[in-house]
Amino acid sequence: MTLDIRGSLKNTKPSRNRYVVFEELLSNALDSYLVRKTASGNIEPFEAKFEIALQSLNLFGDDFSACIRCSDNGAGMGKEQMAAFVTKDTSYKDDLAVPGIGKCKGTGRIQFFLHYEQVSIESVFEEEGRQYKVTAEYNAPRKLFSLEDFDVAATEGQSIGTTITLDRLRPEIKEPVYDTSDISQFFSADILRSHLFGAFVHRLVGLSETLGEFKIAIRSDIAGATEERAIIQSDLPNPDNIYPLKVFVKDPDTGEDTEDFRDISVAHYTLPVTEFDLKKNMIALCAKQTPVLEVTGKFLRTRAIESAPVNGNYHILLIEGAVFDDNVNENRDGFLGIPETPDSSGFLDTEKVSFDDVYKTIEPLVVRLLSPPTWTREQVVEEMASDFGLSEEMITDTVTRIQFGETAKDVAVRVLEKHQKKVIDTTEEILTMKSEILHLDPATPEFRDRVNDLAWKVTSAIDEIDKTNLSQLVVRRSAIIDILAHAKDLELTAQASESGARRRDESILHNIFFPRFTDSTETKDHDVWLLSEEYQYFDYITSDKQLSSMRLEGQVPLFDADVDEVLEAAFESTNSQFGGKRPDIALFTKEGAAVIVEFKAPGVGMQEHQNDLVEYANILCAKSNGQINRFYGYLVGNTIEPMRVFGWERFAKGGGYFRTADLKEPNTGHTIGQLYSEMLKYDDIVDRARTRIRAYRERLGLRSA
Repeated sequence: MTLDIRGSLKNTKPSRNRYVVFEELLSNALDSYLVRKTASGNIEPFEAKFEIALQSLNLFGDDFSACIRCSDNGAGMGKEQMAAFVTKDTSYKDDLAVPGIGKCKGTGRIQFFLHYEQVSIESVFEEEGRQYKVTAEYNAPRKLFSLEDFDVAATEGQSIGTTITLDRLRPEIKEPVYDTSDISQFFSADILRSHLFGAFVHRLVGLSETLGEFKIAIRSDIAGATEERAIIQSDLPNPDNIYPLKVFVKDPDTGEDTEDFRDISVAHYTLPVTEFDLKKNMIALCAKQTPVLEVTGKFLRTRAIESAPVNGNYHILLIEGAVFDDNVNENRDGFLGIPETPDSSGFLDTEKVSFDDVYKTIEPLVVRLLSPPTWTREQVVEEMASDFGLSEEMITDTVTRIQFGETAKDVAVRVLEKHQKKVIDTTEEILTMKSEILHLDPATPEFRDRVNDLAWKVTSAIDEIDKTNLSQLVVRRSAIIDILAHAKDLELTAQASESGARRRDESILHNIFFPRFTDSTETKDHDVWLLSEEYQYFDYITSDKQLSSMRLEGQVPLFDADVDEVLEAAFESTNSQFGGKRPDIALFTKEGAAVIVEFKAPGVGMQEHQNDLVEYANILCAKSNGQINRFYGYLVGNTIEPMRVFGWERFAKGGGYFRTADLKEPNTGHTIGQLYSEMLKYDDIVDRARTRIRAYRERLGLRSA
C-alpha cells in the first residue's frame, strides 16, 4: 500500500482552516484512545500534548517557520492503522465498532503533507501481549509514502501511544491560509486553547465519561517566549439545551415549504467570561461532532460583536445533522452538494435543502439566544420605517433577513439594493416585451397575449417603482417635519445665538419652507407642501425679491413697475424695520391665483399683523391689472392673543383661525378679488403635515411615526 503524495498534493486542495492540522491531530488522538479504551477497558484517562515551536526566519522577527508535535496515549499505530495511514480513501474507521467514532472520509491527514514538508511518526502499540515501536518519516519532495517506510521493532517498557511531528511549514501555504507573513499570532498556546476548546467542546462533552479526567496540554515556544495552557475535564460545560429543528425543502415554483424536511439540532453552550477564557462567540455547522464551517459572521455581523460577550457570557452554537455528515468535503472545511440558495442551478448539487434554508431555520433561535438587551429586530424595523421609509413588507418582498447586530442602515442598504435590482430587471423585461410586440403580427392570437402580459408587467412594475420613490419621499418629508418641529421650539444648533448677536429665528423658519432671496427659476427644491400639497406645483415661487421683476414664462410683467414702492409706502408706518417690505413667500399661477406667506419670529404676536395679508392682497390684486384675483394668505407664528383677534373664525381643531374677505380697488371701492386667509401656529403646520404624510406611510405599510 502506497500513498501518492505528489498526486494528493495535486488533487486535494489545502484546507482554508488554518487550524486544520491541530484539529486533525486531536481528532485522530481521540479516535485512537477510543479504540484502545474499547479493546483494553480500564486504562488511564485520555491525554494529548501539543508542542509548538516557531523560529524566526529574518532579523525583523515577523516571519516564522512552524514545527508542531502532538503526542497521545491512544492505541498506537498497529498494522491496520499503518495500512490506513497510507491509503487515501480509507474505510478503516467505518468498520470499527467503537462508540464515539463516526464515519470519515479518511483524507484528513493529507493536510499534514499539504501544510508541512516533513511528517514524522513515532508510535508504540501492543499486540498479543508484546510491544512494538513504529517510526517513519516523510521529507519533501519525495513522491511516495508506503508501508515500507514504517520501521517496526519490538520494544518493552514503553508508554502506548503516538507522536506525530509536522515540521517546515510550506512557504506556499502562508499567504492563502494565514493571510500574512507573520503567523506567530495564530500559534500562541492561549489562542490554540481557545480555538480547540470551541471546536471540540461538543465532542468532549459527549465523551466525557469515556475520557475520564482528561488533559489536553498546549505548550508554545515563539522565538524563545514560552506559554502553556490546557483543557481539562472540569473546564467542560454542559449544553444549556439541544434544540431539534426541521429544515423544510422549498417548492421551486412557489418558494413555499413542502412536507419534505431534514432534521438538524442546535447545541447551545453558555460560557461565563469569568470561568471560560474564550476569545469570541462561535456558530458552526458540524459533521461528526466536529465544527466544519463557521458561520458566526452571518449572524454576528462585525468582529466587535463576534468578540463581545453577550450578557456576560460567550456562546457556542453547534449545528448538526445527517445533511452535514453526508455532504462534508474531504478537507473537512466545507460541504459539497448543498446549494447556497433554494433556486441554485448547480448541476453538482445533490441536496434539496440549501444553506439559506438552514440559516433561515436557525436564525430565530440565534437571535433569541444571542440578542443583547439593547438590540431587537422590532427596533430595527421601526427605525427602518422612521429613518428610511422602508416597511416590513418591502423587507419581505426582497427576501432580506435582518441579522443579529445589524443596524437599520445596514438592512436598508441591502433592501434598497435588492429593490432597485428588481426595478431594473423588471424595466429591462418590459423593454424586451415591447420590442417583441413590435415584431408580432396583430392578426395572430400571440399578439394580444403578449400585450396582456406587458400590461400586467407594467402594472406590477409601477407598484415596485412607486414604492421606491414613495419611500424616499416619506423619509425626506419626515425629516423636514422634524426640523420644523425643532426650529419652532428654538432647538436647532443654528438657533443658539452668540451673546449680543441678532437672532435669526424667523429667517431659519423661512428657509425651511423656501430659500430666501431666490425664486423658482433659481431653485426647484422647496417645501411649501408643508402648507398645502397643491402649492408644490404652482408655476412660480419667489421669496423676498422685487415683485416688479416677476414674469410667468416670459410674459409681460406680472405687476406694475411701482408695485414695490406702493408696498413700501403701505407698510412703512407700521414697520419701523421695513427695509423693503414684500411677502416672505409668494406663489403664482397662470390661472390668476396667488399665495402669500408671512412668517413671524417666535414670540411675535400675530394679532398685531392680522391685517397684513389683506393689505398685501389688495395691492397685488390692483397692481396685477386683473391677472390675479384669487388670493390665499398665511400668517404663521407661535404667539396669538385670542382676545385681540377680530373678524376671524377659529378652526374646530387646532389653535388657528381663518377668514374670507373681498378685495377692494383703493379708489373706487369696487370688489376686484377674494382673499382666503389662515392665521396658524407652527404647531398647526407640523400636525397637518404629519397627518398628510400618514397616508403615504399607510401606502407603504409603515408604522406611524
